[in-house]
Amino acid sequence: MPLSDFKVVESVGKGSFASVYKVMRKSDKQLYALKRVKIGKMSKREIQDALNEIRFLASIRHRNVVGFLEAFLGTLHHLLYA
Repeated sequence: MPLSDFKVVESVGKGSFASVYKVMRKSDKQLYALKRVKIGKMSKREIQDALNEIRFLASIRHRNVVGFLEAFLGTLHHLLYA
């Protein structure tokens, strides 16, 4: 599913390299957390760490851990202002 299938509800938090948003999938109004990572300001090592985080989150299946849905590469601009 493309990033444009989601709409930002609100900002949840912000750090040095990432921001987290509460988003809603437009098709069924289901809520999700979206983490936006600014890889343009990261070193190669930090980018590798971010990719490892994605792989790790995608591999976890536990009732007490938030599940991973999808990763996107691109801009959040059209999502924020859709």
